[in-house]
Amino acid sequence: MRKYTKRVAALATAGVVAASGGAAWAFWTISGSGEASAKAGKVISLKVSGSSISALVPGSRSDVKVTVTNENKFPVLITSINFTGFAVVSKTTRNCPNNTVEAVPNAPLPTDLYVAPQSTKVLDYKDSVRMIADPDDACQEADFGFKTTVGGKSTTAPQQDQPPTHNPPKVVQDPADTAAE
Repeated sequence: MRKYTKRVAALATAGVVAASGGAAWAFWTISGSGEASAKAGKVISLKVSGSSISALVPGSRSDVKVTVTNENKFPVLITSINFTGFAVVSKTTRNCPNNTVEAVPNAPLPTDLYVAPQSTKVLDYKDSVRMIADPDDACQEADFGFKTTVGGKSTTAPQQDQPPTHNPPKVVQDPADTAAE
């Protein structure tokens, strides 16, 4: 019986090897090539508006709410905000010089400058405009207009070029841990 068992085992092994070897060669490889093309999209300009949050008085500063609309299919990281062309726009205010209100040089940009694709974001630009210290009395209740220009660049992820906008939690050490030291 022993001879018979060895012979069956040998035949079974040979059959498995033959079957798997035959299956390994039972397919063909195919490849092909052809022409393809791609077209770059067109950048859509950001839509921007700004308005002062509080009424200005001599020597004071005000925050400006800057609204940015990104109609592009990619996110944008704001890199600059500039205010220019200050002018009196009130019809009732006369003799108020246009240079009564101005941009604050080097005002720090807001921290969260990421604008998602096809969305609108309102940025609070702190202390970014000011009234001169000695304006003409004719400037009381005057309305000023100014051009708001925003610079930006395409980006791939929120705040990739920004430091974290939150404060990390404080670590409080257990008094029992310090007593052992």
